[in-house]
Amino acid sequence: LVRAVGEKHARELLLTGELVDAATAYRMGLASRVVPPGRAVEEAVAWAGRIAENAPASLALTKELLASFYGMGLEDALRYAAAAGAWIRQSADLEEGLAAFFEKRKPEF
Repeated sequence: LVRAVGEKHARELLLTGELVDAATAYRMGLASRVVPPGRAVEEAVAWAGRIAENAPASLALTKELLASFYGMGLEDALRYAAAAGAWIRQSADLEEGLAAFFEKRKPEF
């Protein structure tokens, strides 16, 4: 929570137990977006669909990198990212992505 919203907001939320509305959660950095009432499921499905259009290997690697970077120093993070980049450049997903780009079509992952 501290990482997401900062110490000040985390302290306020945790010590008071106060519930916040969507707009406040967004302003604090606790929510990445706010949608109109009644549209949450529709928007979530659309967002998931946009994510699912991307290469599975790249998505998995990106999630792993984001989770790993928090505990690393800069040098270790750069080394890890370079190794991950080398690995992903050898993937079938990259080949399909490049082929689709040059053939002006959607990739099929």
